[in-house]
Amino acid sequence: MDHPFPELESLTAVAVANVDEDGTLRWAKAGFRRLIEPASDGHPGANVAHCFLQPTFETLAGTAAGTAASDAGDVYRGLLTIGDFQGRTCSLRGVVTRAGRELRIIAEHDIEELTRLNEVVLMLNRDYAGAQRDLAQANLVLQQLNQTLTLQKAELQATLDRVSRLEGILSICSYCKKVRTSDDAWQQVEHYVTDHSDVVFSHGICPACYEDQMRHLDTVFPRQP
Repeated sequence: MDHPFPELESLTAVAVANVDEDGTLRWAKAGFRRLIEPASDGHPGANVAHCFLQPTFETLAGTAAGTAASDAGDVYRGLLTIGDFQGRTCSLRGVVTRAGRELRIIAEHDIEELTRLNEVVLMLNRDYAGAQRDLAQANLVLQQLNQTLTLQKAELQATLDRVSRLEGILSICSYCKKVRTSDDAWQQVEHYVTDHSDVVFSHGICPACYEDQMRHLDTVFPRQP
């Protein structure tokens, strides 16, 4: 069968089909086939009556109880809901006409609704791009925090290592105050602490020792009256 509307074949926003009154699909353009997938394969000979949800195909064909089929002319004008109750459905503005035992369906998407949906998609894309940027910045901050944490961990480990070297009981001479090392050598306490920590000694004299040394000097070198 030749397509009755060949100029509409490439327009997916427009759904056009010819269907027998028993629901057998005679011909359908791409826009209609897309609407009924996966409820039907959309090939000629397939029964697509179940794809008409509101109004039902029985109502459109005039075979429902309390309806009467007309020989020709418009059968229905308004919203057509087409699809699958268990899956995707779509409502379009359409016209159904009868020619003998055949129904011709022409329906189109609401352009204003498509425009609104397109704006929603654009907004979602912008939000997604913003979220991607925020995520990249958060990852950068996280990397910097990880680097800082690694440095702090290394510093803490170095401190713990120094503490572990200094902890325990030191054997120190009660006279000269030298410290016995692990290899049984004796080392000045200043040198020992400096070797096992970051402490650096500077030498001075406390007031008590100063007085003691001055008394000692007076004994050795008496002052002249």
